[in-house]
Amino acid sequence: MAASQPDSGTLTLQYVRPSTQNRDRSDYRLSGTIRWDDSESLRCFAAGRIDWAYEHNLTYQKHFDRKIWSPDFSSFPGSARPYIDTTLSDEGDLTDLSFGLLRPEVLTAGTTYKFAYSLFLPRNPRGGYHSLYLAGQVLERNCLWPQSHLCVNVSPLAQSHGKEFIGTYRRFAVTGTTCWAWQNGKDPIPCPRPAPPPAAPAPTGAAPAPPPPPPPRTWPEQQGSLGANTFTNPYNASGMGVKIPPYQWVEVSCKVYAPQIVSANPDGYWYRIASAPWSNRYYAVANTFWNGDVPGQKPYVHNTDFAVPNC
Repeated sequence: MAASQPDSGTLTLQYVRPSTQNRDRSDYRLSGTIRWDDSESLRCFAAGRIDWAYEHNLTYQKHFDRKIWSPDFSSFPGSARPYIDTTLSDEGDLTDLSFGLLRPEVLTAGTTYKFAYSLFLPRNPRGGYHSLYLAGQVLERNCLWPQSHLCVNVSPLAQSHGKEFIGTYRRFAVTGTTCWAWQNGKDPIPCPRPAPPPAAPAPTGAAPAPPPPPPPRTWPEQQGSLGANTFTNPYNASGMGVKIPPYQWVEVSCKVYAPQIVSANPDGYWYRIASAPWSNRYYAVANTFWNGDVPGQKPYVHNTDFAVPNC
């Protein structure tokens, strides 16, 4: 089963903002890709007497209280059963950030699959950089019905096969974005930058009409469980408009700082609502939205989505 490791992929760490929950933590988005080139390697996961699962074994080289939210495994087929690994096997001064695939045999060879999730990391790590270790791990799966990741590698006699992809000496920056590209059996390298677009051909006649400008960028935000009133003037909450219903998704164009209204605090921000019928003429208090928190997964820590720019 050692030959069933993936063939290539990437690992990207993107700084988002200082954490609003922990003073010594910052919010990051961890993402990457993974790819198997050989269909026979995938079939081996379920072809023998023993069934196998795959875990993208990712560990941070310092122990801390882990928090992961907003996972995105939509690139994988649902039948692959992707999951975030538990921290039950954490040993020493390490923190497990791994994810796994309960049934990797359903994947398609030659397809690049994407994953992403948000997490806390220390704000001031040792050495001034983050140290992440990535290895592929093929683990024995001993499942009765129903199947779940809790039946992976549960026996002390279970077999496993590991392969290092990114060693601890590869650095990830505390701010900005760091990306490493790896191939099975080779040293990782910094992800290549996208190639510049080709030069436009020389004009041969009348210049064509320029394309229309792209629409202004907006950011999707989900309203909370109570809904929110809207106003044309966020500084004194006047000019009431249509209320945003509970749990409705809307597009917002920017945020304004107007802490004069008590309910807008502690952050004091309002979103300008781009969606109809508000059409960039009405504002709603930012802390009434989920802002990346997941309903039902407490504690709720984000009063404002600071990815939304100021107006």
